[in-house]
Amino acid sequence: MGVHRITCRTTLLLVSSVEGTLIPKLEYIQNLGFSRREAIKMVLRSPGLFTFSIEKNFRPKVAYLDFPQYFSFSLEGKIKPRHRLLVENGFEDMSLANMLKVSDGEFNDRLVEMRLRSVGGKI
Repeated sequence: MGVHRITCRTTLLLVSSVEGTLIPKLEYIQNLGFSRREAIKMVLRSPGLFTFSIEKNFRPKVAYLDFPQYFSFSLEGKIKPRHRLLVENGFEDMSLANMLKVSDGEFNDRLVEMRLRSVGGKI
């Protein structure tokens, strides 16, 4: 984007809260491991980054990049069955990486442990 080019996305920055919107996003980028200088350079090159939601845009992308092996697992044979078991037992907050990176036996052992802990807290 040229220095003088103004778009709907960049004009939105003019009315954005510095403390409530812009600084948290800059800090989030820094918390990913970028230096302050690198984070500022990223935003200057692409000011639209400030318009994206951390929760709805940045975090899902970072999670994907942290676990690209996701695509090597069978959707029908591994991903859906494990996810179904987690949901049925009330453990749907387990990360994709934790759900998939263990063997079937280890996954089942973890599921049993989580179920025992949850039942133990209700007795």
